[in-house]
Amino acid sequence: MKDLAAQQMMQLNKVGEALGRLKGVHAMTDVTGFGLLGHLTEMCEGSSVCAEVWFDKVPLIHASLIELIGQNAVPGGTGRNLKAYGHHILVTDENNQKNILNILADPQTSGGLLIAVAPDSVDAFRHILVEFDLENKCNPIGELTLNSSHLITVK
Repeated sequence: MKDLAAQQMMQLNKVGEALGRLKGVHAMTDVTGFGLLGHLTEMCEGSSVCAEVWFDKVPLIHASLIELIGQNAVPGGTGRNLKAYGHHILVTDENNQKNILNILADPQTSGGLLIAVAPDSVDAFRHILVEFDLENKCNPIGELTLNSSHLITVK
């Protein structure tokens, strides 16, 4: 499993340059030490929008992740991240709230891009993914909205 994490972290985001040229790409960031929720919080605050994340669509690095969290194998940075921005987050699945927050606020993330794409640019966006052989590694994990009770809602 350690090789899997290393391989994931060493992937370059060369596709980011090409995607950044698309008119319909409104925001893009690499997901690193602040976790997915931290970077999404910054994107939402900077754009005056809210977000809905579909947890079941977020790719997990390994199926044993939930088991590891159950064994308290959670980095200290996860707690610090949640202390900084956790008040902005609503998790609707109360039974799995702890697991979901520990995964989405994990500071060990690296290599993935979080991208906001306008609906009318999705075809051009997907065309670039095909060029970089990434069409099967990039899928929507949520959507941006104008109003919500929380900055980010995880369903």
